[in-house]
Order: sequence, then C-alpha cells, then structure tokens
Amino acid sequence: MKLFEWNPPVANHCFVYNMVYSWGNGDGGRLGHGESNSREEPALVQELQGKTVVSIACGSTYSAAITSQGELYTWGRGNYGRLGHGSSDDHSVPTLVTALKGERVLDVACGSGDAQTIAVTDQGNVYSWGDGDYGKLGRGGSDGSKVPRLVDKLQARPH
Repeated sequence: MKLFEWNPPVANHCFVYNMVYSWGNGDGGRLGHGESNSREEPALVQELQGKTVVSIACGSTYSAAITSQGELYTWGRGNYGRLGHGSSDDHSVPTLVTALKGERVLDVACGSGDAQTIAVTDQGNVYSWGDGDYGKLGRGGSDGSKVPRLVDKLQARPH
C-alpha cells in the first residue's frame, strides 16, 4: 500500500492513506471536507473514517478512493460527469459511485487537466466516464458519459 499521493504540478492537493488526510487547494470541494476552503495543514477526511482506503487517485480538480471492499468514492469538481454520479455537479465529500455497486474496483485513474475517469474491476472489466472528446473514453466516438460505462474493446476475455 502506498502511504502518500502527490501529483504535482497540476494536482495541487495531497492525501495520506488509510486514515485519509488532505490539504492544499480546496476549490470545488476537491479536498473532501464538505466545503471549498483551502487548507495549509493536513486535515482528516471525515467521510472516509471507518473505511479502509487502499488506493487514491488525484486529478487536477477531483479525487477518487478505493476501499478494501472494492467500493469507489469520488469527490471534487464534477464537470462533464467525471465523478460518475450521473450529473456534472461538484461533490465536496467523498461519495459512493453507485453505478459500480456490485463490482469490486481494483484501480482507478483520474484525468489530470481533463475530465475523464477510468476504473478496472476484479473481473477485468474496464469502465470509463466523463468527457469523451476525441475518443478519450475509448468507446469509439466523442460521446461523454456521466456514469461509468464499459469499454467493450478492453473487457476480460475467456482463456
């Protein structure tokens, strides 16, 4: 397990693992504290207390966390539906991505400067959502999605 995540120069916020702390630029709720205030010192992300966070990804204006149960939480700027909650609304606290309920997420990547998110499950399924311009979501065409959708060409194949 990694202990620390920092993605300079575009991700101007930081996280520390298991007990999740964040600090830095709070614009759009990207720190997960329920408001948009910036913080100069580490502060506990209350919404994730009691959950065992095993992985965190930071984009330029939003973040995602995976729990030991394979649940995916996202928060921050919601432009283009990048958070996967069915809208473009910002979320200032970590919020479960309910469209992936029943899936066990193993890895997640947040776009840095762009607005797309990609997740991989334990079954080998790849999901993408957010801004689809220039085919960024890997599903053919430029359609975006505000909820996770399968990337057909990258699905697990039987052996």
